[in-house]
Amino acid sequence: MYKWCKFDDDVVSRATVREAVMANYGGDDGESTGRTYTNAYMLVYVRQSCIDEVLCQHENLQVPAHLVQRFENEREEENKKKKEKQEAHLYTEIVMVTDEHLASYNGFDLVDPKLLDDTGLPREKIEKSMTIPQLYDYVKAKLFSTEHEVETPAREMFRIWKFEETTYKDEGSVMSALPRLRPTSLIPHSEETQEKSLEAVLESDRNLLYIETSPANSLRSYNENSEMLMFLKYYDEQSRTLRYVGHFIVAYRQCMSAYTNECLKLIGLPENTPLRFYEEVAPDRIRLIESLGKPLCADNTVVEVSDGGLLIAERQDRTNETNNAKLHLDTLYNTIDIEAIANNDSFVSNHAELDPPITGTIGLNWTMRQLVDYIGKEINYDPAKILLWRVSPFNDRATQFLTDSQSKALRVNGLLGLAGAQLHDPRRNKRYRLVYTKMPIKITDIKRRRQMKIQLMDEKMNIT
Repeated sequence: MYKWCKFDDDVVSRATVREAVMANYGGDDGESTGRTYTNAYMLVYVRQSCIDEVLCQHENLQVPAHLVQRFENEREEENKKKKEKQEAHLYTEIVMVTDEHLASYNGFDLVDPKLLDDTGLPREKIEKSMTIPQLYDYVKAKLFSTEHEVETPAREMFRIWKFEETTYKDEGSVMSALPRLRPTSLIPHSEETQEKSLEAVLESDRNLLYIETSPANSLRSYNENSEMLMFLKYYDEQSRTLRYVGHFIVAYRQCMSAYTNECLKLIGLPENTPLRFYEEVAPDRIRLIESLGKPLCADNTVVEVSDGGLLIAERQDRTNETNNAKLHLDTLYNTIDIEAIANNDSFVSNHAELDPPITGTIGLNWTMRQLVDYIGKEINYDPAKILLWRVSPFNDRATQFLTDSQSKALRVNGLLGLAGAQLHDPRRNKRYRLVYTKMPIKITDIKRRRQMKIQLMDEKMNIT
């Protein structure tokens, strides 16, 4: 089996086949305008007996036409990338999200955080010098059919909102909830913004925009000073799933009960169907709206009186204490993927290297007893003899084992360091690592024993 090496001055290191053959000792560099298979120099070894064949002389040697064309295309591509890099500060990228995109996502919050990297979404590179009216015309041309091109102005068909990442903190608390990505900032098309450029409203190089529309392509009026844009999900108690059903405008001094019929239409339920509402403040904060007859701006109605609020509705007559939206979301939040690794380095064990990793799902609020019972069942071992370890958040390696008293007080979130400022975010889809050791004795007996290190000295006085 051949192996490749790369030479960097006086350093020789292993190289992959791709680095050696495809990239010619280079690597992919997204910032570089050059080709990955170009190098400053090449060292070529030629067998002495083949020199005349390899380095043969040709007086009338001509480069094949297809290679000439390839080199020319590469040169043009390089010049294009170089120009784009030089002019990058003049442009910004927009990713356009509609209700159809929101309806395709059924996880926490309103949108998938990976939307910015989703190549399937409409995304365009536009000039920062473009004015807001020009942006509206641009979006209209990209997303809407030409039948509305003349008769309906863009600002009557849709509104453009900018997604922003925000956090919420309970009053008097030092702990913040998980961040949310919501359409909270309207980019208004008005007389005051006729000459305003995008450079003043789109600060980043890539911007997520929500395109608010109505079924009839005719928006209802919106008052920034007294109204809010709200989004609605519906919990189906039969399938135990959530789905996005739409958005609506509310007056913050109005009661939630005034919008029940509008919500029923969005969901597709008959009139007078009793609904219960929750507010999804963040993935880790789902709260019941206890009174639908109080103004939205009143205390204990919605915690945030601002655009981009997210409500969840469920049928009051079909849900109960064991089947409701809050319980469903709390269960989803507290269910995590794990990989449990056997650690046999710190204690003498005859189980070394025999136990493959355990993968599965557990609860964040599980006790250590529940956790060792789960591991014991997976590996067919006595749970009372399974020792758990704390894991470093930097390299996922075992640091300290849990004592019997610590095991009685901790839950999984504490073991993983997710009980303080560092919170579990289900949107990251992270698989957490747990470390355990199969002990020959019960864990409760450890405190009555002492750990000793024994080394062997051979006849030459060498210690191993």
